[in-house]
Amino acid sequence: MKVDILLSMLVACFVTLVATLYVVDFQAVFEPPALLPLLNTLFLSIIPFFTAYTAARIFLSVGSISVLLLGCSTLALGIGGFVSGWFLGNAGGPNTTITIYNSAALCSSLLLLISESVLLLYSEWNPIKVPHTNLCKVVGMVRLPMQ
Repeated sequence: MKVDILLSMLVACFVTLVATLYVVDFQAVFEPPALLPLLNTLFLSIIPFFTAYTAARIFLSVGSISVLLLGCSTLALGIGGFVSGWFLGNAGGPNTTITIYNSAALCSSLLLLISESVLLLYSEWNPIKVPHTNLCKVVGMVRLPMQ
């Protein structure tokens, strides 16, 4: 019962905020120059780098080429997100940023396509034998088999 009241209050506050901002009609826009590069670095780079690192650890312990390609695709998208955020202030305007990020998204999607194609074409799971390293211990909360 308390959750319903809390949710109703949140929705009422949100509707009130939207109505107030609509009536006030702000004309000024303030965007700090380092906002997009910092947010791109934080959300579009660090998270894909962590995902690619995790995929590399899984590949080293299990040996699935499909997981390696998934990690490479997130790494390509992370690098594109990092680089694109720092090119916004160039003379070309936002076109350079959009082109860099879209190119990275294309590369990432092609790697995802190849990853799934490998998985579908080779339905029998034949892992690659990867020598045991210190990275092959634990991924998240799941314990992977050691080789």
